[in-house]
Amino acid sequence: MRKILIVGDFETFLEMDKNILSRENCLMLASSSAEGAIDIHKREFFDLIITDYGLPGMDGAELCEYIRKHMTLKKVSILLLCDDDTQVDRAGKCGSNDYLMRPFGPEDLNAKISELLDIADREGKRVLLRSGLSVSVDEESFETVPEDISKTGIAFRTERSMEEGRKVLIAFKLGDNDISVRGEVVRIKEEGSGDILHGAQFVDLDPETKSIIEEYVNSH
Repeated sequence: MRKILIVGDFETFLEMDKNILSRENCLMLASSSAEGAIDIHKREFFDLIITDYGLPGMDGAELCEYIRKHMTLKKVSILLLCDDDTQVDRAGKCGSNDYLMRPFGPEDLNAKISELLDIADREGKRVLLRSGLSVSVDEESFETVPEDISKTGIAFRTERSMEEGRKVLIAFKLGDNDISVRGEVVRIKEEGSGDILHGAQFVDLDPETKSIIEEYVNSH
């Protein structure tokens, strides 16, 4: 399921073309403000954010700059909807992936959405991990149940809760390679089973380990 967040005038999309809002395997949510968008993104971790430039309070470019500077939020494609050349110029400097200048048609928007979701797919690809995995916290080690792995991080389940920002040492096996990496917990989600799903971002990967992880993810 791909997640898209629309920030600003949601009615624009309703009036333009309902097909945009009924894309296969996509969930769309909306926020009327940048501040609201940040709160929702912290919970949902979207694949694509489409935002108006002109927003009350924090504008679309400022929203983009905030997200790009935030370690746990920046892995998202952002499309900025602009009204004039000044806004377009800022779009190229704030960290957005692309922009659209009004007026634009449904075919233009659909093309951008497809392109930017493809970027999210390639950058955020996660593959299942079925090897044993241990986590060390404050010199204490314990076994966990691995969920999946990407080029930048790993997800695992455990009954023990660790707060966001916690530094951990993660050990697991990829093929014939024994991997030991440092990480930082960036996402926590309680599961109905009683397990807690943790997402950890890799920290300071050495070139050899990074290459092994990337080759594993690309080959699955």
